[in-house]
Parts: sequence; structure tokens; C-alpha cells
Amino acid sequence: MTSSSSSQKWQKILYRKQPFPDNYSGGDEQFLKELRKNVSVVHYDYSSGVYGCMNFLTHVDTIAMYFVLFLNVS
Repeated sequence: MTSSSSSQKWQKILYRKQPFPDNYSGGDEQFLKELRKNVSVVHYDYSSGVYGCMNFLTHVDTIAMYFVLFLNVS
């Protein structure tokens, strides 16, 4: 690094020209510091998954039954 890059603080701004290389990420102490993983994960148990699947299949079967009845009546 040059002396200008050590005196200037790195900013996480992509559109501004900075005296740092393109793949610079703020040094080792800041790398992945703000990364948040799986913040909106919802855990389902087996019984709620089976119940939801059965509920969905019941609706699909009902729609298919009405469609078949409509084709046979008309």
C-alpha cells in the first residue's frame, strides 16, 4: 500500500474512486464483520409439514374434482 492509502480511511462505497485495490475489504478485522446469516429462517417440525401438505393437496383435489364435474356436465 502507498502512504496515501494508509492515511485515508477505506469506505464501503463502490461509486467513489479510492486508492485501494478493487478487492480490498477493509482489512482482516472488518472482513465479514457485518455478515448476518439465516436471519429469517423458520423451522418447521414434521407434523406441521405433513399437515400443510395435506391441506394443499385437499385444495388441489377439490379444484380438480370441480373441473372434471364441469367437463362432464357441459
